[in-house]
Amino acid sequence: MNGQPPSYYGDRFKICPHNNSLTAPGNMTAPGNMTAPGRVSWIPFLQRHQKRWPKAELIDLYKLCYQGILGPEHLTRQDCPRALLSEEFSARLEEEWEGLPPMNPSGWCGGSLWEAARPDGRLGRLHLGAWRARGGSRQAIAEAFLEGAQVTWGSPDELGEVWEEVETAFREGMFPHSQEEVERLHERVAISQYPAVHHSASYREAYRPAYRLISRSALRSLLSDPQLWGQNKLWGQI
Repeated sequence: MNGQPPSYYGDRFKICPHNNSLTAPGNMTAPGNMTAPGRVSWIPFLQRHQKRWPKAELIDLYKLCYQGILGPEHLTRQDCPRALLSEEFSARLEEEWEGLPPMNPSGWCGGSLWEAARPDGRLGRLHLGAWRARGGSRQAIAEAFLEGAQVTWGSPDELGEVWEEVETAFREGMFPHSQEEVERLHERVAISQYPAVHHSASYREAYRPAYRLISRSALRSLLSDPQLWGQNKLWGQI
């Protein structure tokens, strides 16, 4: 690929080789149907996610909504100085990074490098295994994550509104899950005021998720500067 950024890496979004701009097919702002004014429905987005990762359980779909709406900000302590946040985050990232098993660029999460975490594509999951296998820099990920953590992405109220819409879709049979699962999840998250959760055991076993949330703008920077992702330019397998 002569050091060029990848042409495809996420949920239907592409990067233009001419100007590094991130676009959706057909010049759409983002995939999905509009519901309330100014808000894109999460239903088509979650349906694509379910199809792509069939082992995902309802809790995994909730986690995607939680991350996409609240962003990486919810993972940081707002009263903590940035320098200390950077040190703590880098330490956790280093531990997880060193624990990643060897792999080829197409062997982790279907070879996916980045996938959108919200319908508008402004935030996504950068898969650590695929990034490292292509020579990506760990330090660059830390800075990209902390940049996204400075942004207020959404609110708990917005999460509640979106999740009510999603639960309605579950109950109408738009996803391959039973009504019992839907009600169990409702008791776990809605009644508990939408807490942070872990991935399901089936999702962890099937896909071994290891990623960090980074913004689309930070992704542009990572892909446009070869020094940020190392010397092993293996992007052609994405």
